[in-house]
Amino acid sequence: MTRRGGLVLSALLALSACAPTSLAPTVIRYEPLEPSVGENRLGLRTGPRLSSAIARVEGGTLDDDIGTPAPPELGLGLEYVRLQPLIGNFAVHFGVQAEFFYAIPFPALGAFAGLSHRWQIGVLSIAPGLGLRAGTDFGTITAAGPPASTWGGDVSVSISLAEGETARIGVSPFFALWQTYSPTASGLNTAAFAGAVLFVRFTQFELIVGLGRVFAKNTGWNVPLIGVRTGGN
Repeated sequence: MTRRGGLVLSALLALSACAPTSLAPTVIRYEPLEPSVGENRLGLRTGPRLSSAIARVEGGTLDDDIGTPAPPELGLGLEYVRLQPLIGNFAVHFGVQAEFFYAIPFPALGAFAGLSHRWQIGVLSIAPGLGLRAGTDFGTITAAGPPASTWGGDVSVSISLAEGETARIGVSPFFALWQTYSPTASGLNTAAFAGAVLFVRFTQFELIVGLGRVFAKNTGWNVPLIGVRTGGN
């Protein structure tokens, strides 16, 4: 690669930098298609980009009356999830996420882990879950608001119905508590996030649609939650 090409690539990576999107719920679980084996899922989900939104709240430019932010306050995360069954209907959930911004999922990266337990009553599945997440953009200069690191956890309950051998439909209410730190803007802040998502799975395709509300800095704003994932064993 020429020196000029290297400079162009570095500039593109700098523009692609963005503070990590906070994805919730971490755990979405339903009756598996194959109960004894694990699953891999890969997809995209929206969520709040807290450092960008909090910076606008402090600057008085986030319209609380409208309440639903657009990018960059609304982030898009590329997510890989591994679900591994344990004994007694317990399962662990773990994976990584990257930002999907200007088509380059780097350099904001994150990791997460969770634990769930599933009760099966006929076609009805009830699975409470606990998840922990952390992400950072390594303090890079960003075109999507101030750089930041975010960490926290969430609790959720996935309630779903099995439709035949290949279809699942359900809802997962959740509550999350996060902290975000931005070295160049608002410092350390705490945010709560509550909402619910509907999920539908048919064979290996999963659609997620819902709504959450962030509470931070004595105000709140709505966040549309949309996701698509696919995967298998």
